[in-house]
Amino acid sequence: MGSRQALSNGNEVEELTDLLRGFEQINSVVIKLELQLEDRPTGRVLAATAVASNNHAELAVRARWVLACAVLPAQEYTSLAGLLTSLLYRLDFEIGEEEMKSIGQKRA
Repeated sequence: MGSRQALSNGNEVEELTDLLRGFEQINSVVIKLELQLEDRPTGRVLAATAVASNNHAELAVRARWVLACAVLPAQEYTSLAGLLTSLLYRLDFEIGEEEMKSIGQKRA
């Protein structure tokens, strides 16, 4: 099962892995992905959940985590790379929200 849309270097797995690794490093988190098929009124979709756990040395801080969900296909993306990118944008927003809460701000 190959992709009809090649990414910049033609190796989708490598690029998606690098994207995840970079996000983890920049945000000091560990990302866990879960994919499952779901039947919806509009048809069967690939539902994805991404959980980012804080990778901090202190256990109390490490316990913090954020969650993002998305489905494929969607109006704004139609590829696995698009789904993953959407999840990372959502995780980034949630991480920002958590950081704002930690300094007493209500919204990012």
